[in-house]
Amino acid sequence: MAFNWQRSIDIKVAASSRKQATIGTALTDALIDEAMRMLEATVPIESREFRSDRNWIKGDEDAATLDVRRKDIRWSPSFDANSWNLAWALAFLLGKVASVVTDTSAFTHTIERTAPPTDQPILPVTTISVKDTADLNAKYVDLVLQSLTISGANNAAGLGLATQWIGSGVTAAAVASYPALVSPEVGPLFNSDMKISLGTEGSPTEISERIQEWSIQGTNNFLEGLAYYPGSGQVRARFPHGSRDFTITLGVFAKDVDDILTLFQGSTSKELKFVCEGGLAGATTANHKFQMRFPAVRFTAVEKGDDSGFRLHRISIAPEGIFKGATLVKPYEVQIVNKEATYLATS
Repeated sequence: MAFNWQRSIDIKVAASSRKQATIGTALTDALIDEAMRMLEATVPIESREFRSDRNWIKGDEDAATLDVRRKDIRWSPSFDANSWNLAWALAFLLGKVASVVTDTSAFTHTIERTAPPTDQPILPVTTISVKDTADLNAKYVDLVLQSLTISGANNAAGLGLATQWIGSGVTAAAVASYPALVSPEVGPLFNSDMKISLGTEGSPTEISERIQEWSIQGTNNFLEGLAYYPGSGQVRARFPHGSRDFTITLGVFAKDVDDILTLFQGSTSKELKFVCEGGLAGATTANHKFQMRFPAVRFTAVEKGDDSGFRLHRISIAPEGIFKGATLVKPYEVQIVNKEATYLATS
C-alpha cells in the first residue's frame, strides 16, 4: 500500500524571544515569529507516566486499570550558533536580560542570572511550535531550558549550540502559519572568528592559535521534584531553579615553556574570555557579537593528551573553579549584540 514519505528535512520549528506571562497559557501566534534552523531532526518527545493495578493484591494478576499520573515533554535540539539563538538560549537559562541600543537597529543584551529573593526563583517559560508531519503539529507550552552547550572546534566551521528543554506536558494548537526563514541567516558566528584569551583579570592574553577545541556548558539545575504540589494536576505547574552553573573545557596545545601545568598547580586565578564577532548588525559600526567573560577561574583538572601527533592539554574548569573577580559582582558576564530589541518580554 502506497504512503507519503515524511522527510526529516521538512520539520518546521518556530520560537520566540518572549516568555509566557502565565504558566499553562501559550504565547500567541503573533509572538512566535522566529523560524529556527536545526542541525538534527529532533522534535519534542511526549511521554506519560501511568498508574496500574497489575501487581496489586487483589486476587487477580492481570491489569484492570491504567490511569495517567503525569505528562512529560522533553526536547534536545542543536543548532549552528548565531547571535539570535545564543541570546535566546542564555536568556532562558539565566533568566534576566538588560537590553540597550548599541547602534541603529543593533542592541546589546547583558544576560545575568536571577538573584532571589530580589528576583523570583522561578524560571522563565516559553512556547515553541513544531511541525513534524502534517498531523504531528503543535505548540509545546511552558518550556524551560535545563542546559546548553556552546562549543567550537578546528574541524567545524560554525559555533555549536546544543540545548535541552523540558516542558509542563501541556500542548496547544500549532501556529496557523510558520514564519519564513530569513535568508541569509541573521548573525551567524564562526569558530575561525573566535578569540579566546587567558591571563590577568582585565587584560588577558589571546591564546586562540593554541586552541584545538573548547566548550562552555551551562545548567540551571531545574528542581523537577518541586514542580508538583497538591492540586497541581498531571502537568508541571511551577519551575523553580537550583544553582546556575558553568563548566568549561579547553584543548590547548602545549608549548616549549610550560604554562598550563604551572597554572594548574598554582593558586592564582586568571581571567578567561571568549569573544566572537560576525557581520554588521547595525547601520554603521555594531557587529553581531557573542562575548562571555569569566573574571577569575582556576583549572580543576588537566589531562595530557595528543592531537594529530602534537601534545595537547585537555583542561577542565568545574563550577567550583569559577569565581567572582575584582571587577564583577558575579562570576561571569554575558553580552550579545544583535538586531532583536528585547528578550524575555511578556507582550
